[in-house]
Amino acid sequence: MTSHDVVDCLRQITNQRRVGHAGTLDPAATGVLLVMAGRPTRLSRYLTDYDKRYRFELTFGLATDTGDADGETVAEADASGLTEQQVRDAVAGLRGILRMKPHRFSAAKVDGRKAYELARQGEEPELEERAVVIHEVRLLYFTPGPRATGFFEVHCGKGTYVRSLAETIGQRVGNCAVASFVLRTQIGPFSVNDSHALEELQELAQQQRLGDAALRPAEALAGYPAVTVTPDQARLLIHGNPIPLQGTHHAGEVLAAYDTGGDLVAMGEVRGQRPQVLQPRTVVCGGR
Repeated sequence: MTSHDVVDCLRQITNQRRVGHAGTLDPAATGVLLVMAGRPTRLSRYLTDYDKRYRFELTFGLATDTGDADGETVAEADASGLTEQQVRDAVAGLRGILRMKPHRFSAAKVDGRKAYELARQGEEPELEERAVVIHEVRLLYFTPGPRATGFFEVHCGKGTYVRSLAETIGQRVGNCAVASFVLRTQIGPFSVNDSHALEELQELAQQQRLGDAALRPAEALAGYPAVTVTPDQARLLIHGNPIPLQGTHHAGEVLAAYDTGGDLVAMGEVRGQRPQVLQPRTVVCGGR
């Protein structure tokens, strides 16, 4: 399934027209996908900024046009001489801000279209390198052989494509590699262990208990610093007006503004030095 397929399913399950996702998951991958319904769909830009974690398997000695096991083989090499230490040494240096080009069979956009859609039509999408943040890549276990495999975990920033990372690791060990399995285990505070399968959501909807699976915006934005605003300040934010801030904040910092009942009013940006104000960027006005 594509991420858009998931959104279509949830439109039917929730009977909501406004449904969107934050952070596309490639069709060949599985794992956490953040989905919003109703007014909270406008929070997408803040949820996509969260760091992500993946677990993925690499098969060495093989390269495909798609970068995964489903593609056409474009290169083969004997990986029997590859050692666990070589792989550990290769991934040890993958940390910090790196330049990485999205895979042509990824969901990266090219002139408004997904790269994999163009690639499947025989076109060669023009993708530029972009800066991505890799916090850590860990080798969890390694199995030697002509088609050696390694199972990894990566903690990374947005815009990181695991299939591109797989090819990079293959190059760093002097061989080639494909991502034979990809699981997104976490987005910000959201874990795969706390997620709901589509079948489970369908069952909850039939029982009229779909709300049991929903998170309030305050829970979804737990990774952002928060301020509580008075009713008068909430009205100002709702109408696009800035409010004064107490304490010291970093200029440009994004804050979540909640009313006294704990409902999200708006996401705002800190502006100025002394005095500082919170300028609303996205108004939500609370609720689920």
